[in-house]
Amino acid sequence: MTTHDTKAVNTGKDFEKLSVGNFQSVAIGVFGLGMQRKEYKDRNSGELTSKLEKQARVVWEVNKRDSEGKRFFIGKTYNLSVHEKSTMAQHMKSWLGITVDEEFDLASVKGKQCLLNIIHSQTDYPMIASVGPLPEGMDAIAQEQEIPLAMMKKIDENASNAIVDPNAAVPETDVNSDIDGQDGAYGGETKAPW
Repeated sequence: MTTHDTKAVNTGKDFEKLSVGNFQSVAIGVFGLGMQRKEYKDRNSGELTSKLEKQARVVWEVNKRDSEGKRFFIGKTYNLSVHEKSTMAQHMKSWLGITVDEEFDLASVKGKQCLLNIIHSQTDYPMIASVGPLPEGMDAIAQEQEIPLAMMKKIDENASNAIVDPNAAVPETDVNSDIDGQDGAYGGETKAPW
């Protein structure tokens, strides 16, 4: 068994946040996360309950640079639902001009350019409010860097928590395992069949 250092060290660096605004971006990765159990408060009863959702995560490289001159990254986890009110369906319509129906493979957005509208959450965390096409005449950007290891580990952790059997307990997470670039540890699909 490999052990790792457990000491926390202050690097003296503050976490830089992507600012609010519209930014040209390119989708550089799409990762299937499998079936994820999500807890939520029932609107009618107010009780805490859970349901299974098939999910995938899209990662974008943003054409905005941090203080070290590197581009920011941002990701969005989508429920793989083709329902017209789903965030995925709404984003694909506003971004690609398509209506997703019956089956849609989210992996098809890898390499596509877009304009991301970034807002900050109540806790001041950057998040994607909307995705749109590039304005006519705007030149495409190329990917400059690989997805950061910390982001890949988080994606892998989420994929490792996929529910294979809906009645099974959530499996242990191995954040040191590798993923192959497209699918999570459970061969997470990126298609939305429902």
